[in-house]
Order: sequence, then structure tokens, then C-alpha cells
Amino acid sequence: MLYTAADVQDYHDLFSSADHEISIFTGKHDIEYADDFIIAACNFASRPENTLHIACQCGKDMAQCQILNAILMAPERRGMVVLYNAHKFRGKPYFILADESAYRIEIPEFAETILDYDDQEETARLHTVFNQIISSSSGKSYPPSPLKAN
Repeated sequence: MLYTAADVQDYHDLFSSADHEISIFTGKHDIEYADDFIIAACNFASRPENTLHIACQCGKDMAQCQILNAILMAPERRGMVVLYNAHKFRGKPYFILADESAYRIEIPEFAETILDYDDQEETARLHTVFNQIISSSSGKSYPPSPLKAN
């Protein structure tokens, strides 16, 4: 739920704060700020040592998702992207985990966003939730093409 320039900056800062891994549980409301999502994810995935995990609530529509396709096809992508079909979890709040140090959670029904870099307890809880989601979801890895890896 991005509304102001400060919110957009917070979003990009979260992606920039991650050292090696970002885990995202997302869905149809992300289309509201698709451009910022794509830019932030592509910047993160431009580093070869990084992995971007995306669990998406959209189900079979993932193959046609402009956001996911833009990230996968980004010419600057050097990192691994792993997509999970998390349609069984529709309606759950969206969240992003930057490594094990920060999180952003969105509750679209209330137009509420919570961003925290210091709450290790909530970050650990969200990691547990994310692991439960991906353990019950089919996933596919997308390494960069060999030409991109150099």
C-alpha cells in the first residue's frame, strides 16, 4: 500500500538492506505498485550472490503476471529467482523479509503497512510462516542464463 514518496523510498530501502536473500509473499494487490516492485526486485536480483524467493497467491495466473515476467526477463538479472505457487494461501497478509533482519507486512483490507528493521521476534515468526507457505506450495527455480552469469 504505497501512498507517498516516503513510502516508496522505504520500500526500496528494504530491498537495498538485504545482503543475500529476500523472501516475498505476494498477490494481486501488488499490481498497485508494480513498477516500484519490479525496480526494487530487479536491483536486488542484479547481484549474482542474491536469491529472490517469491510465493505468489495468484495461482495459475503467475505465468501471465507482468511483474514476475519482468523480473525473470530483466537483462541485468544475475541472481537466482525461485517462484512458488501459493494460491492455497489467498487472503493472507502480504509480506517481505530482507534476510533475517527486517520485514514489511501489508494488510490491504486496512490499507496498512508495517515496516521494521529491529523486531527479531516478528521477523522470525514471519520466516516460519514463509517456510510453511513454501513447504505447501509448488516451486520452480530460475537461475540466470549462462550469458547473464558473467
